[in-house]
This record gives sequence, structure tokens and C-alpha cells, in this order.
Amino acid sequence: MKYEQRLEMVRFAEAHGVKPAARQHGCQVKTVRKWLGRWREANHARFQPFEQAQVDVKYLNDIPFYVQQMWRHGDLPRFQYTWRDVKTGAVFLGFAKDLSEEHACCYVHAVSDHLSRAGTALRGFATIQTDNGSEFSGAERQLDKRRGFHHAVEHAIGAKHRFIPPGKKNYQADVESLHRRIEEEFFDLETFRDHTEFYAKASAWQLWWNCTRKNFYKGKRSPDDILLQDAPKRDPAVWLIPAIDLDRAMKKKMGTGGCYVPALPGFAPDLAHGRENSVIHSGL
Repeated sequence: MKYEQRLEMVRFAEAHGVKPAARQHGCQVKTVRKWLGRWREANHARFQPFEQAQVDVKYLNDIPFYVQQMWRHGDLPRFQYTWRDVKTGAVFLGFAKDLSEEHACCYVHAVSDHLSRAGTALRGFATIQTDNGSEFSGAERQLDKRRGFHHAVEHAIGAKHRFIPPGKKNYQADVESLHRRIEEEFFDLETFRDHTEFYAKASAWQLWWNCTRKNFYKGKRSPDDILLQDAPKRDPAVWLIPAIDLDRAMKKKMGTGGCYVPALPGFAPDLAHGRENSVIHSGL
């Protein structure tokens, strides 16, 4: 198989999955997996942990098993905000009832500040990649340097914000593949009695993914396995942030001019009472 054919195949697999790629290109599934694994390793090995992130939003109202629960419990979120680290495959989740640029800014600030307190400052180091959705400032013809998601990333956080080319969903393959996995391994399986149980289970799933679940395309390693290889003295608190209730965070922000970051057990002993750490100012 020529290089151009392999490249087309792995990009198709990134966007649509391994089995559809095998059917599309008339080859075996194991062949697609082999070349996809090699391609991912070659492209991701050069990055440091948390240097390259893909951020996206998953609509939850098209998951039949979950939608039934949304109808029964009106306080469950409708949107998932996802941050996926390219190198390790780590995931940090936020949820909300609304899709907005304000929620996206609150979310990216909370994750960034959490990584900083766990020893990885993103200023001058990281790149955050998104699609061209309006929640990521993609609808603005000229980016306003005083407000919005682009401002939050580049001026408040100090990282680089990169849009993918229009129509090139495969550029967001890491986060898109996570969206498929979380639907199969979480939303299609779990039941939720209320808002509190949803966030407890989402936080547990996130911790399991980052610390325990082995990823076939990462050499059968978990995100923590990969992080330990690059940073043996990593702070384990990096995995202890819970899934973020962005609606709650936004309400607190209105009275402070910033947004709250969920507390960690090692940073605040009263985590069980729902208190948060210091306020960060988002420039919204």
C-alpha cells in the first residue's frame, strides 16, 4: 500500500472509525489498526504532556438512553465540554445545560488553572485547538482581543489558540474518538437519579479513564502511564479535578468577576461540602 493511500486511510479512520475505513479501502481491520497506531504514535510522540490539547463540545441530546433520563430529570446537562491532551490521551470534562462562548471560556479557564496548580503552566507553552464553532469565537470575522474564547486562551491564559481548517473534522480526531468512547462506555450504560449522581459518576469515569483504562492506540497504556514515563515526579493531583458543573461555575462567576475552579482533596479538605478554590478572572 502506497504512502498516499495509507495516509488517506488513517485520516478516514480518525474521522469515521476503524471498521468503516477497512470497508472503504477494502482491507482488513487489523491492517487499519496497525497503520493508524503507527501514524498516531509518530505524530504525537514529539509533544510534551499537556502541550497540545483538542477542545470540543459533544451534544448529548442525540444519545437515546441518556435522552430518556434527561426527560425524566430536568436538571441533567445537555452539552459536554471536552479537553483532550494529544500526548497522553488524558481527558478533562465539563457539562452544562447551555452551549455558549461564556461557558467555553469558563471551562478552558478552569482546566488551565487546574493544570497550573498541578505543576503545568500553559502560558507560553501550550496550544489549544478547536473547530470553528461560535462557542470558540469561530463565528467572528475579526477576533476581538478584549473578549471571547480566543481572548481567554491567548491573552488571559497565555497559550496559543488554533482553529482547524473548515470542514477538516479529522484534525480533531483525538477528541472525536473520545466522544465515541464515552458514549459507548458511559452514557449508554449509566443511569442517573439526579444532578448530584450524574456529576459523581462522570467524575469517577474521568478518573478511571485517566488512571486505569488502557488505550490500544497508546501502546496499551493509560494517560497516567504515559505521563509517568515523561514526568516520573508528576503530581498525582493532576487527575483529581472532578467533572466541572459549568452552570454552577457561571453563576458564581457573575458575583466575582472571575470563575471558580473545583477544589482538590489535597488543596482543600472541605471538598465534600462543595467549596471551590480561588477565583480566576476570565476577561469575559
